[in-house]
Amino acid sequence: MKKVVALVLFAFLVNGAYTQNKVGVVPTSGNAEEGVKAEVTEALIAGILNSGLSVVERSQYDKIIKEQELQSSDFTDDNSRIEFGYLLGAKYLCLSSVNKVAHNYIINYRLVDVKTGEIVKSERKTATDTDIMDVINSISTSKLFTISDNSNPKFCGLEIQKEDLKGTENCPSGWRLPTMSELECMYNNRKEIGNFLYCEYLSRDKRDGYSQGIRFNSGTQTNIISKASIRCVKNL
Repeated sequence: MKKVVALVLFAFLVNGAYTQNKVGVVPTSGNAEEGVKAEVTEALIAGILNSGLSVVERSQYDKIIKEQELQSSDFTDDNSRIEFGYLLGAKYLCLSSVNKVAHNYIINYRLVDVKTGEIVKSERKTATDTDIMDVINSISTSKLFTISDNSNPKFCGLEIQKEDLKGTENCPSGWRLPTMSELECMYNNRKEIGNFLYCEYLSRDKRDGYSQGIRFNSGTQTNIISKASIRCVKNL
């Protein structure tokens, strides 16, 4: 496996629970002064946290660097940076540069999906010697990357549809009804999964000729006599 960089990486861990939208922040590159590049990196971290995203904690960087025996020469291109992001367990990487041409600064930063290499968002800002800090401050106080997470929740060894099935009793292709044990697990994690109603939910299991389900207002097992709500699942 090709090695990746051991440059110093700056990151902060957002307060709260782990999210799937965790970002690895690579130090800003370019020919600008080191102090300016460091300020841009700090501003990007602040802007990412303002967006409600999480940032990989510094200890995780150090752990990967030590385990992989990385050297500074290993982090020379975007491919190696993205590979490093994969090792970090980050969903995204924030890559940035600041280059100075005469008395002007050109700031570029982009958010890259680690898994696909796709650029999710890219921005370019320009500044002069006199307003560079104002531009950096504007980055730190903004919501840099607003990401709509359309992924389904994953609990109980299942991918679970976000919403109840509407208008049919048949799950779409590739999806199925949960078993009773799976439905019980879904009930126990109902707050985290979200969007459940206080009603009966249908399982795939039957007993004595009756379909089985769970009342989500109490957690009790019940025979489904009439229509019940359906939340389809698939195995991970």
